[in-house]
Amino acid sequence: AQDYPGARAKYEEALAGLPAESQAPVLRAIANSWYAQGDVDQAVATFDRALALQPDDTELLQAVVNVLVAAGREAEAEAYLAR
Repeated sequence: AQDYPGARAKYEEALAGLPAESQAPVLRAIANSWYAQGDVDQAVATFDRALALQPDDTELLQAVVNVLVAAGREAEAEAYLAR
């Protein structure tokens, strides 16, 4: 079994030492771990944190859209695509 909570704890530790402009990839990894555990809301919230830092990152935007579509939340996904 994967230790997603343990991985997230290490990612969160790493975030503390990074400047804001370098945090988005780590936040994406945290979001992916939430999604892998089935917590779509936490995944989306974490993707939002990353997008707040890098709003023009199309890969981040696509990742959150993919998570929402997979969860059957197409209307929310469309709102992200409209950005």
